[in-house]
Amino acid sequence: MHLNLFRELQEWMQVVESEQLTERDIASEKRRLDKKLKDYDGEEKQISETEWITVEVENPTAGLEKKRKEGILTWAVDNPSELSNKSLSMDQLISTRMTVGKVNQGNWKTEDIGEAEELLERFFFQEYLLHYMGYYGAESEEDTLSYQVEYLVAGGQNDLDNLRSVVNTIFAIREVANTVYIFSDQEKCMTAEALGYVLACAMTIPEAADILKLILLFGWAFAESVYDIQCLMAGGKVPLMKDRNTWHYDLEKALKLGSVEDSIGEKGLAYADYLRILMTLQNKEVLTARAMNMVEADIRQTPGNAYFRLDGCLDALEVCVRVKSVYGYDCEITRQKGYSVMQ
Repeated sequence: MHLNLFRELQEWMQVVESEQLTERDIASEKRRLDKKLKDYDGEEKQISETEWITVEVENPTAGLEKKRKEGILTWAVDNPSELSNKSLSMDQLISTRMTVGKVNQGNWKTEDIGEAEELLERFFFQEYLLHYMGYYGAESEEDTLSYQVEYLVAGGQNDLDNLRSVVNTIFAIREVANTVYIFSDQEKCMTAEALGYVLACAMTIPEAADILKLILLFGWAFAESVYDIQCLMAGGKVPLMKDRNTWHYDLEKALKLGSVEDSIGEKGLAYADYLRILMTLQNKEVLTARAMNMVEADIRQTPGNAYFRLDGCLDALEVCVRVKSVYGYDCEITRQKGYSVMQ
């Protein structure tokens, strides 16, 4: 099972890279189109020899943009007021001590391994973190933070900020993926083109039909992404790249932006799978340091361990090798590896 998941994760990462799912800023692209449409507002246009009118622009996706400004987390979960707001003090944690050079150093040097082995080793490390650390939907209330995996990804000092950062990042990935798909769907493009032309003519700016088509497609992808993030936070699944069978909204419902309704997706990646992607995108050293912070913080909450330090855990290994020759000579070699304590 784990090896199958490992192969799936590598495939997901290839899609993320090939489709540039973390590189495009769809919100900015949409704003530029909205501005182009807004530039027509207030224009004086002659509609007959004696009659002039003032163009009044109505953006069909204005309601969607209002939704975006409200903040994704506010409508991604059912009860945002009930979210955890636990916080973490970084002052005495190991990553802070490492930054200022106040950490006991070991003398154990790891050997270089191949790329495939390194990927597999990192995968199992991340699976260990997902198994033992809490995240949204699988919280551990007794721990320092409820959304520990979100902390590993975002690095903020409280649960709410970390969850908001992760939800925003997943939403951005979904919006790019949905935009990529919808521009490849000829039928959806034709639907947006037809409505865009009707709206442009109604506003007496038929020359803006192409801009309106693009605005509608971007808005449609945004609405689909709203559904996706609500679905994920409700425990459903969403494919990394959609097709005609997994697309949820038609254009009319997208512009009205309904709720998740009664059903949520059952095919694709779950919220934990998107966390797997985000952890893989994170710098390995940063991820490891934050994981050590969580270990220290949690152990310090247990009786008698208020001053626990990972680098204060002394460990050592002694290896003795004895070689004896056929001529009666023998040789004994002893080596020790361990942590040295700074005074």
